[in-house]
Order: sequence, then structure tokens, then C-alpha cells
Amino acid sequence: IGALSPFLLIIRFGLLPWVSWCFPKSWKLNLYQRASTIVVNPKYLRPLPTDKELQAARWEEFFCACFFAIEVCFIYFKIISVEIAIVFVLLMSFGAFINIWRARLAHRYDNLGGEALSPLAQLRDSITVEKRFLSFLWAPAGLQYHSLHHLAPQIPYHNLQIAHEYLRKKCDERHPYSHTVVADVTEGFEIFYKTVMNNE
Repeated sequence: IGALSPFLLIIRFGLLPWVSWCFPKSWKLNLYQRASTIVVNPKYLRPLPTDKELQAARWEEFFCACFFAIEVCFIYFKIISVEIAIVFVLLMSFGAFINIWRARLAHRYDNLGGEALSPLAQLRDSITVEKRFLSFLWAPAGLQYHSLHHLAPQIPYHNLQIAHEYLRKKCDERHPYSHTVVADVTEGFEIFYKTVMNNE
């Protein structure tokens, strides 16, 4: 469904805001909770917002809907060509597809019961992929070092590779961080298939 996210975002923030203003607050809350977050788990339900948060969300929706309307006008009046718009959406779809699989391969998903995890358990559940050319294409800008991000979220993404290499030199194979490291993307796919696909 990741490849469809640009189209879903157009529907959610380009079209639905115009419709939702005609419905009662309960419908707006349902839209906020169920259709306002890009998540791996489609059953995820956002917490109920405060009135102030909901008002801010409504203003964001309004400006998103206006922006989409302006884009449609630009295409209609040929300020932006249809071809450029199509290429842009296709590139967004491809990027979203890659990103959803990057997010899925970032964890082991051992906690299928849904219990709250301790910081150490969160580390053990996450994955870091060793630097390979395919890994860099799959997760650029340091996104492949996901378990390190859990261990030290204050480290900027562009410095994660340096921190990872330092830890690999200092930590032996028995260290919890070493257990989170996999050799390549293929091994990450194998873990995802074994822990998630086999438990559906």
C-alpha cells in the first residue's frame, strides 16, 4: 500500500477536508484518528486530540486543501504540464514504496503481543543493516542504523555511520547492540518474513 500513499494523501488532505467541514465533530474526530497518520500498522488508532490540537489540525487541513486546489488550477491553466505532474506522483509513489519497506525492515517485530517495551527491549527489537551499496540505496542518510537511533536518538542521522563504526570496534558479539546488526538487506527481509509473515 506504500506505493498508493501519494494518492491516499491527495484524497485525505486535498479532497476530504472540503467534505469533512460539512459533517459533525464526531466525524472529524474519526477522520483525525483513523486517516491522519502514515503507519506500518493499518489498525493503529491515534489518541483523541484536545480541542486545541483538533483546531490546529483543521487549519493544517485547510491549507493543504488550498494548496491542492492551487496545484489543480496550475495544471488546468497549463502553468504546470500534466506530464510533470504524473512524473512527480510516480516518483513519490516509488519513494513511498521503498520507505514503507525500509520501515518494515527496521524492526524484528518480536513483540507481537503489543506490550510496552523497555528501552533495552526496544533496542533488541530494532535492526541496523551493515553498510552495503544496496543498503545505502534502500536507506540513505543513515536510516539503515535504526537500532543505533533507538540507542542514542540524539545523534544526527548523518553521524550515525561514524557512531556505528565506533561501537562495532568497542562492542564484542555478546553486546546487545551487536545482536541488532545484520549483514545486509536480504537478511533483514528474512527476519521480517519469519517473524511477521509467518505469524499473520
